[in-house]
Amino acid sequence: MEQARKILLYSGSSYSTLLGLNQRIPQLIAMGIQPIMVFPGAPKSGNPHAYSDEMSEFTFYDRELMNDIIIPYMDAQSSPILTKDGKPKKKICYSPKQLCQIYKDAGVKAFVVDDVNSEAHIEYVKETEGLIGGICDRGLQIFQQPVIDAFRSKRFEISGDSQKQGEGFLWNLHPGRLPDHRGLLPVFRAAAEGVPTFDVTLHEIVDPTIDTGAVLGATPITFDPDKSLLAHYSDPTHINAGTGHVMKALGDVLESGKPRSRMVQDRRKGSLYSYPSPEEVRDFKMDGGVWIDQPKKEWDPLANAFANNSEHRSGLRAAIEEAVNRRYGRPASNTVGGISAPQSSTRTQPPKQYDGMRMIT
Repeated sequence: MEQARKILLYSGSSYSTLLGLNQRIPQLIAMGIQPIMVFPGAPKSGNPHAYSDEMSEFTFYDRELMNDIIIPYMDAQSSPILTKDGKPKKKICYSPKQLCQIYKDAGVKAFVVDDVNSEAHIEYVKETEGLIGGICDRGLQIFQQPVIDAFRSKRFEISGDSQKQGEGFLWNLHPGRLPDHRGLLPVFRAAAEGVPTFDVTLHEIVDPTIDTGAVLGATPITFDPDKSLLAHYSDPTHINAGTGHVMKALGDVLESGKPRSRMVQDRRKGSLYSYPSPEEVRDFKMDGGVWIDQPKKEWDPLANAFANNSEHRSGLRAAIEEAVNRRYGRPASNTVGGISAPQSSTRTQPPKQYDGMRMIT
């Protein structure tokens, strides 16, 4: 029996990346790929700007609401709500646990990984049969050479030609134009410079340097000055562009062993950015940029995306609003809609225990 082809989907735990997973997983399954979600831990930054009031507020809406409130709330439901014929609802975003339940027959799994560069994780990459590559989306860990080489050592048959083999790959989706805006928050950097567009870029990871690999696809997205910075990351145009690049490059790889479109970057050009300083954020706002919009404008789309019906939506909105009130020091109760807001989803060990890896079930 032919071994199923597998891809590791490394995902930052944010709204935009979960939207991407909901879109890409069924498409990968349709291509005969078994997707395995991997959620790397967020490393502690040595840059003090990472913990400024401005970045703390951004992180709250970008990741903390998702991890501390929305995903646990969704996972507390008995089961994901589907259509009458048992298929996922098109306008609903499901949690990682729910995606595993929905696509159980396709072998979809999800892991939390403390350190992608650990010996245990490298061993997992090497030992996973059928693994052909990995795709990253807004993760905060930098892949070092040993784990990169573990991916590149993988081999797989080209579709329809058992005599040819493809080489394993590691790719990254980057929401910025390369090489101009490498590193963190490239949408902010483009907007702060007055650039009218930012790119959604798929590029190779061949060494630990950040965002320097050959570009496999790029789509310019027009920056909307009326939208908050955060809203651009979850914009459907952004998500669709990333998915399109992934599917095209993957189709090429399965057919011929390598992407047909590949543009090597000039590493001498562009800049590598870290977290913006409070002064840079202040200047961005003074120039008319929207860093974070009114709270309800930021969290209301989350409730609409994850809620399955009006009752569910009401409870989830109440849970989110409770968390927002706590964030800004407003009075808050301990329960929401009769349900205690859970703090974490259930996690168990994978069949073979790899240190620092926990399966989401």
